[in-house]
Amino acid sequence: MKKYYLFLLGLCVLLVSCGSDPNDDPAFAPVVNPTPKYFMTVKGFIDPSLPKNLNLQIITQYETNNPACDYTVNSFEGVYSQRIRNITLTAQPDSKGNYVVKVPIDYFLAGKCEWAIEVTQFLPTNTGLSPILISYFTKPADLPKDFTYEQYTKFHCDEQLNCMFDASKDYDIDLPNNHNYIYQIDVRKQ
Repeated sequence: MKKYYLFLLGLCVLLVSCGSDPNDDPAFAPVVNPTPKYFMTVKGFIDPSLPKNLNLQIITQYETNNPACDYTVNSFEGVYSQRIRNITLTAQPDSKGNYVVKVPIDYFLAGKCEWAIEVTQFLPTNTGLSPILISYFTKPADLPKDFTYEQYTKFHCDEQLNCMFDASKDYDIDLPNNHNYIYQIDVRKQ
């Protein structure tokens, strides 16, 4: 009888551990940086005459870079993965349609898991579009003194929120995570 209860206890522990999200483990949780220094400033214009259910979301993914903080995806095959946190900010246009969203690049303190920004994307909601890449980020590095990162993307949307976009020149580089950057996104009526 004792073995039966031990078996049930073990089965319960297994079921509970299988259903939990490994990114929610408090032992590896990131700590929010109280004084971020580097930002990706996303600014622009959203035409106020477009339907009000159109929002612009900025989605930023942060990941661990210390293998000791990875979690096991499949122990039989030896598959491990980094822990991630996604932070979503929504543009809040003023009455004229102008907005500014400051995305902290160093949103989390690195800590023992070496948390760092991985990628930033944007998503015009209720348009049927998938998130669109702004940039990938790399470890700190120096940039050429004459380098500026100011990208521009323009969307044209109709009343049904069928949207098409034109992107500015793509630098096709990963951005070091120890600088400030500007990205402009305008959403205009077609």
